[in-house]
Amino acid sequence: MTASTTTSADPVPAILTTPRHFGLEEIVDLALQEDIGTGDVTTLATVLADRMATGVMLAKQDGVISGIEAARFVFARVDPSIAFDPLVADGDRVTNPTPIVHLAGSARSILIAERTALNIMQRLSGVATITAAYVAATAGTKARIVDTQRGTFDGAVVPTLGCRAAAESVGRTIQIPDEPFDRSPAPA
Repeated sequence: MTASTTTSADPVPAILTTPRHFGLEEIVDLALQEDIGTGDVTTLATVLADRMATGVMLAKQDGVISGIEAARFVFARVDPSIAFDPLVADGDRVTNPTPIVHLAGSARSILIAERTALNIMQRLSGVATITAAYVAATAGTKARIVDTQRGTFDGAVVPTLGCRAAAESVGRTIQIPDEPFDRSPAPA
C-alpha cells in the first residue's frame, strides 16, 4: 500500500474550483440513480410486469407550479410510453388539492418514476412559490428580485414570475443572499 501526501503547493483539483452546471438530463439521471439504483426492488417484487395503471399528481399545498416539463422528462426517461397529461402549466397558482398531471401506463414505470418526478417538482415549485412572494412583496418599489441560482436548473423557474436573471445585473447591483451572515451575538 502506498501512502500519498498533499502539500499546500499541490494544485487544487479542478472539480473543487470549477462550478458544475448541470442540465436537466444530468440532474434527472443522477436523481434516478440515487433513488432506484439498479432497480426499485419493492415495485418489482409487488407489481406485476403487465399491470397498467392511471394516476394523478396532486398539489398538496397552495403555491406556484413549476417543473412540469422536468417531471415529463423523468417519466419519459423511465418509460417513454407513459402518457403524461399536464392539467396546469408552470407559473399557475394552485390551491390544495389541485390535480396537476394525469398519468397512464405501466404501473411499475409510474411507481419507479413518481418519487423522482415529485421531488424535482416540489423543489422547483417551492422556488417558484417563494420567488412569487418576494416579487409581490417588492411590487411598486424600485427593488428587483434577481435569480442567483447558477449551476442548477432552478433559474428556469423564475423569469415567468417577474424575476430577472443574475447575469443581467451582476456587478451593477447589490445582491444579498437569504442568509447573508451569521446572526449569532458577537463574542464578548
